[in-house]
Amino acid sequence: MPVCVQRPCRSEKLVILVHGSFNRSGEGSIDRLAPYFEAAGYRVVRDFDYGWTGTLTALLLNSRAAHLLKALVNSHPAQYVVVAAHSNGCAIAHKAAWMGAAVRQLILIHPALDRGAEFPSHVHFVHVWHSAKDWPTRMARYIPFHSWGDMGRVGSRRAGQNGPPWIYNYDDRLGHSDLMRSPYLETLGPLVVDYADRFIPAD
Repeated sequence: MPVCVQRPCRSEKLVILVHGSFNRSGEGSIDRLAPYFEAAGYRVVRDFDYGWTGTLTALLLNSRAAHLLKALVNSHPAQYVVVAAHSNGCAIAHKAAWMGAAVRQLILIHPALDRGAEFPSHVHFVHVWHSAKDWPTRMARYIPFHSWGDMGRVGSRRAGQNGPPWIYNYDDRLGHSDLMRSPYLETLGPLVVDYADRFIPAD
């Protein structure tokens, strides 16, 4: 049994999967990454299902979902917590981090976030998967009074700045949800996990 007194360690890795809008769960999207995380030794939480949201309901309910995610993250203080999210789930994860969720890394797959969004410094690394072919987030940029944006299309404009957090952009050249579908999933799924896993401190 590993003992980590001062900080979470590699042998206690946890990933929480957060689905996007227009879905009641991550079963057909973000949850498909679960086997790749499990193969890398992560404990996977795939039942953070905050329910169905559309454009308007996301505006109204994302704060509540972020509070729930913060509580879930902070209920695992001895573990190294990564949040992997898709689309609107990225907006929820971003908000939860600013609320004080002790997440160490964020994996944002085609995030419905503003391209210039800032991240709190306790998040050590942010991985943004994006593509010019992401039409939903391209349109999201023009929705007034909404936290959504086109980071999923253009990546984070804060990548390359001195961290923490250190932000990395990966252009997958795919549509909004294609990374989590065959045949792309079999190739990119392991990369999503590996690019985050390499930054976790050794025990």
